[in-house]
Amino acid sequence: MISKSKLSIMMLIVVLLVTLVFCSSQTVFAKEAKYVIRVAYMDPADPMRQPSAAFWAVFKNELEAYTGGEVEVRIFPNGQLGDALENYRAIKAGEIEMSNGGPGSLGSAMYPPISIIELPYMFPDNQVAINILKLDNPFAKELYEGLKKETGVRVIAAFTQGFRNITNNVRPIKSPDDLKGLKMRTPQADVYMKTMAASGAQVVPIAYNELYTSLQTGVVDGQENPLGNIVAMSFQEVQKYLTLNKHILNGVVQICNNDWFESLPDDIQHKILKAAEVASYSASGLALIFDAVNLDVIKDAGVEVYAPSPEELAEFKRVMQPGALDWYKNKVEDGAEWILKLEKEIKKAE
Repeated sequence: MISKSKLSIMMLIVVLLVTLVFCSSQTVFAKEAKYVIRVAYMDPADPMRQPSAAFWAVFKNELEAYTGGEVEVRIFPNGQLGDALENYRAIKAGEIEMSNGGPGSLGSAMYPPISIIELPYMFPDNQVAINILKLDNPFAKELYEGLKKETGVRVIAAFTQGFRNITNNVRPIKSPDDLKGLKMRTPQADVYMKTMAASGAQVVPIAYNELYTSLQTGVVDGQENPLGNIVAMSFQEVQKYLTLNKHILNGVVQICNNDWFESLPDDIQHKILKAAEVASYSASGLALIFDAVNLDVIKDAGVEVYAPSPEELAEFKRVMQPGALDWYKNKVEDGAEWILKLEKEIKKAE
């Protein structure tokens, strides 16, 4: 558990780093941009409310500074250029340069092995996941190289947004049985749908930017997301109950078109990766802060919060994990081998 003093220091560092973005965002470079990077993603644009937005704000600031304005980063948040699947296709086709990749949805859309990052109840905590998802980690490197080889999509950074938790408007969820019959939204990704379906819930895939209205109008009863996403999207305004069951660690990879990346001069490639590494520190730190402070925001909105006991969490795992693991082992090429590799890497990281 993070102490209050460490949390305060962490918050100060991250806030200062992200604030620098705003202080220098009006910098005028003498050099006209030679390269333009278009970034499209689904989350809100405010970097102080959403880790993905923080990543791209810091990335833009750092890269434009490193290159003296030779590279210009144009950011299109809030699904302006399409939903996540449309962004993946656009990157693969070279129509845009960069986006966020949710491992689950990215796995369903183009490279199934990467779904392993979001298998339920695999990672014990954020720090273990952060260490494993780094570009130089042997497990992650093999996974990302496979994605690049199979699809032409390159991972330039990765971070976590915290654990996903369940909210709904019908009743408190204290066990998997309480989910039976509820209409629960998940991303359009096999790993999420298998995890939720195992509880007996009715799974309804809905685009992220349509979810608030769907909750408000009763199209679905509930959803699952990290606390930071819940507050960034104001879901606490249209939900009554939150259960901290932490079923999936929400990983995020930043992706680009590899042919485009490799067409750039070596020094620009290096500066892109350097800026992405710095930005990932900001995003990961902000996600940890959001987990610590957004619970109070949700409670203050009138949402009833339930924290399962260790025994109850074990029951959630017993019910929700096997279906997703079986799907991964049987439907993903070398799925069982990938799981063994990840389990080994987790033990090493712990």
